[in-house]
Amino acid sequence: MEIPSTYTAINKFIKEQENIINSPLEVDIKTQKKMRKAGIPLTSTQWDSLTARIQRETSQKYRLQHFNNSNRFKVIDQLLTLQRSKDIHGLEKLQKANDIISVYGETLEGLDGASLLPTKKKKGKILLNGSARLKKDFFIDMIEEIPGSNMLGTDDVDLVSEWDETKEGLQRRAQKLKILQKKIESVKKLRDESLLIQRQLASNENEAKMNSQLVMELEEAFKTINKLNKKVK
Repeated sequence: MEIPSTYTAINKFIKEQENIINSPLEVDIKTQKKMRKAGIPLTSTQWDSLTARIQRETSQKYRLQHFNNSNRFKVIDQLLTLQRSKDIHGLEKLQKANDIISVYGETLEGLDGASLLPTKKKKGKILLNGSARLKKDFFIDMIEEIPGSNMLGTDDVDLVSEWDETKEGLQRRAQKLKILQKKIESVKKLRDESLLIQRQLASNENEAKMNSQLVMELEEAFKTINKLNKKVK
């Protein structure tokens, strides 16, 4: 579900939730059976009277105490303030990312969002090793915090569309990269386990050779004993 980020959208969302809470209260057959088992049998008329009273008191309580216009405005204002803070934080991280890459003589425009490596046009100009490689996780996390196009402060439809498409593309690629990293970790784990098995097999092979050598030595010893025994006889 898309999180509302404008006054109108948030206000609409809150009113929808109010309608759900204020919707008629219904008591199903299971609830009635449980009440009877608990020793609280009620007739159909009594149920209707009880639910109507609960509905009336609940509706009045929420409408007067929680869902009045003043409280609704405060909630919307808080949500919008938090959203603006988040967007500003995202822009700051975006600038920080650009500053980091600028150290290597490039900007974000020259990077492939999937691997954070140079595109074909700028291949080889940035080598993400050393300290730069340590920033890879920062870029991946930063992609999730890129603000929405509403922070651009423009009505340029093409620019807004390009921003949203680019953001969605980066998020998809970052997700694919995370999945790929998990697969790589699994392969590394299997490789380590394979190396352990190989070492164990090598150890077993050495033990087998030692056992074979010991058996041969024992056979020679028994032969010698038999020869000596024959001489004694």
